[in-house]
Amino acid sequence: MATKILIVDDEPMICEGLSQTIDWESIDVEVKGIAYDGLQALEILNKHKIDIVLTDITMPNMDGLALTEELTALHPYVEVIMFSGYDEFEYARQALRLGVNDFLLKPIDIEELLSIVKRLQHKKSFSENNYSDLREQLKLTIQKQLFRHYITTEEINRWEKHYKSCCVVVAEIKEYARGKEKIEQEGQKEHLMAMIEEKIAVWSQQFIRIWKHENEWIYVCCGDDSSLSVTEDHLEKLQKQVEAKGIKMQAALSAPGSFQDIRVLYEQADTLLTLIRGTTKGVTVGGNDELQEASFSASKAFKDQLAVCIMGGQAAEAKELVQEVFDELIEKDTAVDPVFRIMRELEVVIKNKVFSQVQERTFDINEFKLQQDVDTRIYNTPEDIQSFFMEDMLRMAGALSNRKETNWIIDQVLYYMKHNYQHDLQAKAIAETHFITPNYFSILFKQETGLSFSDYLNTLRIEKASELLLTTSNRVFEIAEYVGYSEYKYFVKVFKKYKGTTPTQYRAMNTTNTQ
Repeated sequence: MATKILIVDDEPMICEGLSQTIDWESIDVEVKGIAYDGLQALEILNKHKIDIVLTDITMPNMDGLALTEELTALHPYVEVIMFSGYDEFEYARQALRLGVNDFLLKPIDIEELLSIVKRLQHKKSFSENNYSDLREQLKLTIQKQLFRHYITTEEINRWEKHYKSCCVVVAEIKEYARGKEKIEQEGQKEHLMAMIEEKIAVWSQQFIRIWKHENEWIYVCCGDDSSLSVTEDHLEKLQKQVEAKGIKMQAALSAPGSFQDIRVLYEQADTLLTLIRGTTKGVTVGGNDELQEASFSASKAFKDQLAVCIMGGQAAEAKELVQEVFDELIEKDTAVDPVFRIMRELEVVIKNKVFSQVQERTFDINEFKLQQDVDTRIYNTPEDIQSFFMEDMLRMAGALSNRKETNWIIDQVLYYMKHNYQHDLQAKAIAETHFITPNYFSILFKQETGLSFSDYLNTLRIEKASELLLTTSNRVFEIAEYVGYSEYKYFVKVFKKYKGTTPTQYRAMNTTNTQ
């Protein structure tokens, strides 16, 4: 990874000269920014990870010496190279006392500067090897706390001497189940992790990332009162930056605490995230007393009406009733976990009402989706729970009916396909519009038609193409596009599979036979 350097001087020409005329790339250095005084430099340091600061001494607002003092307190791992146009011993003495690595006189000798930077790179590489070992030891101690393994008092005390304060950030990707394929294809997890860690590295003296779940990022941030600055405002800005990249994120921040309380801090952050999961709120922090789990109770009339629809096989009416409930839950900005519990309990109530009216037990509710363990970190939107609930209601209606349980859905889908086969039809999208999972939709479609969704769609398209080949003079590629195939070669391949011959041969043979 390239060494990142920040150039600080109140003379723009010197900044530009040092930035653009030196072949930094040859020694694997990236100029991360330019500042014209110490205050501007600190702003950049608070936003980006910087390895080396190259700074003048005499500057307005905040000079190089004052900047170095701030770096010693806030960014102790940043190396400082100082330069000046004045050959004064007092300047050099103060600079060295503050921990400045080297003191150069203007005009700067470029070879000498590059030599100093290379020496600091070597020093940093050596330090990072030792730092890496210490970091692994710290990570192991934190993992012991989080996973409730045995840990000695001496081990806790060792790290508390270094880190007086800690906090925990827990983050996840919103709409994970519905977008999982896209998330993995586009590497959204890696992008999210990189964006979070770039910021947390600035906001804390040290941080450790822990994995417990495929859609959970746990960051234990350590430092002291001056070096630990993870705030709600910081996380909200980060969330907006993440969403600008097309990734929906929700995060929770614990209150600050001691190193020995890391397990408690994680549990607090995890609980906070549960309270906003699936809502419109992006970030929450410890101490937010406004967060409360939403309450909801379906009316007796609604329960009776839904039970009647299920017993009567009125699936379309049942769907409308369920939609009304979910519209109300979403309007109240209800989190996923209470939505799951509410609908799970409602499902049992409907089952009991149905069984009170019919003698035969035609289904086992324990096999239904919402009566099993649903991972709300994966299925983390109310719409996911709505799909499961509607699917369960259809199973219940189908089990009570003499006809196939999905007759009304498949009838609608077949009608739609016959009138829209030219368009890009996707089974997943059609399943979502009917609030059932794509896998369940595929099973039901095959039960009803005897064909898979793609086979049925291809059959429609090829039959229409066959008709057009015999009744029009349109060219084959035009017919292919008309019936929904954008790629000519693929159309020919599919046509041959279903008809045993190419479209051109089919037209020639059947035209000859007709004549």
